[in-house]
Parts: sequence; structure tokens; C-alpha cells
Amino acid sequence: MGNVGNKMDVDFIVSTGDNFYDSGLVDEHDPTFYDSFTNVYTARSLQKQWYSVLGNHDYRGNALAQLSPTLRQRDDKWFCMRSFILHAGM
Repeated sequence: MGNVGNKMDVDFIVSTGDNFYDSGLVDEHDPTFYDSFTNVYTARSLQKQWYSVLGNHDYRGNALAQLSPTLRQRDDKWFCMRSFILHAGM
């Protein structure tokens, strides 16, 4: 993924759900956040803003934990909402 990000010179990354297998996060202090996000996406090209939405596996855990501002404080790349609205000009 880091190689693709580098080749494409990405400005941001969109994660379309199922951020944490198998059962989301327990809470905003769950070490899975580091083990499956912070410590995985370490390539320089991926140090951009991540826009993450929740998938079915995320709802198996504490979905509100992923929406917590605490995670953004722990890793400023992380930005998660239930949904995003994109306004694109023509």
C-alpha cells in the first residue's frame, strides 16, 4: 500500500470500513488501534489524512470508540465518522 501511495502521490486515504477485524475495538484504549492501524501503515506516503467509515466488523465491537476524538489525539492521521458528505465542483 505504501508503494501505491508513493506512485500515486496521494493526498489522503479513504478506508471504507472493517477497520479492525474481527470485532472492532473494545474502547478507545484498545491496543488493537496501534496494532492494526498506527503500527501497520508506517510508509511515508501513508502519513496523510485517513478518512475512515465503519463497516460491519467495526459494529461488532464498540463503534463509538472509533468515532472518539481520543483516537485522533493518539494518531492525528485517524479521522472517523459514520459517514462523510463530499461536495465536488463541476
